[in-house]
Amino acid sequence: MTAFFGRHALLRQVADLHSKPVPDHISIVGPRSMGKSALLQHIVDGQSTRSFAGGGILDLRHDPPQSTEAAIARVAGAIKRILSSLRSEHAELANYVEPSDSTELVNDQLKIAIDQLAQDGARILLVLDGCDPVLQNSAIPRNLWDNLRSLAQSKGLRLMTGTRAPLHELCYNPDARTSDFFRIFWDQPLTVGPFDEDDWDDIFERSGLLLETPAQKELRNWTGGHPDMVELLLSRLRDLAKPSIAKADVDQVAEEILRRGSGKLEAIWNDCPEQVRDDILLLCRGDVSANEIPSDRATYLVGHGLATKAGGRVKLANRLIERKAGTHRADVSSLRQSFGTRDAFDLSIRTVLELRLGAVTGADTELVRLVQRCIRHLPDDPAATLSGARDVCDRALDLIWEAEAPRGVVPKAWLDAWKEMAVTTAQKAVERFTREREIRGDDRGGQVELLRLATGRQGMKAVTARVSKAAHVLVEYTKSLGDLRNHSRAAPSVMMGAAFCMSAIELCEVLGRELHQ
Repeated sequence: MTAFFGRHALLRQVADLHSKPVPDHISIVGPRSMGKSALLQHIVDGQSTRSFAGGGILDLRHDPPQSTEAAIARVAGAIKRILSSLRSEHAELANYVEPSDSTELVNDQLKIAIDQLAQDGARILLVLDGCDPVLQNSAIPRNLWDNLRSLAQSKGLRLMTGTRAPLHELCYNPDARTSDFFRIFWDQPLTVGPFDEDDWDDIFERSGLLLETPAQKELRNWTGGHPDMVELLLSRLRDLAKPSIAKADVDQVAEEILRRGSGKLEAIWNDCPEQVRDDILLLCRGDVSANEIPSDRATYLVGHGLATKAGGRVKLANRLIERKAGTHRADVSSLRQSFGTRDAFDLSIRTVLELRLGAVTGADTELVRLVQRCIRHLPDDPAATLSGARDVCDRALDLIWEAEAPRGVVPKAWLDAWKEMAVTTAQKAVERFTREREIRGDDRGGQVELLRLATGRQGMKAVTARVSKAAHVLVEYTKSLGDLRNHSRAAPSVMMGAAFCMSAIELCEVLGRELHQ
């Protein structure tokens, strides 16, 4: 959603929280395309009725930082821009913040600048929008969140965040999840959902259209208050260039969207989990008792503007998604027939894997042949499928060394780079490969360890010319499955065999792309 409408209740709540002298940082949550970014931008533009000297947004959705150092540098850059924009002597504080300095130094610079604002009775607002990928990066340690908490303790800074779920639920690093950063926010996240009754008058007034009363009702029926759908219909209605919009006009535009297709509508349908799609198909036949739909899925439907729940009944509230579901009814039924039970999955998965492997281009033909052989054992003999993992691993490693170390020895450039890095976290391994430079064909475990170092690990940058860390992870997983039969007598399942085959297909694709670049 790009335009901003309504949200008066949320804006009043935000303004009230920002008016308090004791810092209450605010977390905004809501599904994708519900208008979180538009709301946050509106708040920054108005700075909660000018409670702040300045404000700005740091968008973390695109090119999210992959380390504490990168994240702090981005935060410092955002705060520096806010300080530079201030219409007071505080603008000079921007000169003391240098995002390219060391993390420790940048933290000190930010603390000094923010504390100076607080001392002078001023404060700034920093919005961290789209924190999801940073929180979900388990490689980012706790110290990032501890550093942000330290900055946020000053009265000179208020934080707001925008995510699809509560912050602590998105944090994948168990150690980081215990940081007190997650306790500095107001008790409950503020939820952005479909438009409510208080929002519609503002939407109709600011739409740029004269909507007759029946047309207003029909706009609600077709969209369910989903912001993206509301904006989609309004934009198409504006194209009609009519002095007033009647109910028939809304119906005509909606039917045209369904007939020609819409990327936004398709994305909303595709975002729905499979079981939610089943619920939508059930509701297409009429409203049902709330007991027939699990509470988490009912919450999803209501929160996404697809259904309403009242009086113990759930019913569809979005005619666009209802009509979209009708066009996919056969698709959903077919998928359920093919994969809805364990037996159906076992019978169907080989075809899916063969089709996916057939779509791979540029991969080594021998590697593809080995993966194809593994797939053919499913579903009858998953043990035979996994027995081919070692051959797949061997071929992948041979291809990697042909490209990265064609002379069969650890490249001198790698050793020189490791020496310059003053490696400590993997000193023994580095010393081993410095001493024993030959890449022995009978030591696949050693080769995997070498690949782990060469593609980068904590405290070490990648030294490979072509092969990525993703390739190493896939190779290491493949080798672990190849070793499994030596350590376990339990019969593997079809699902386990399918998981290996899918990762092997990805390995074919990754190496095909990287070794031919």
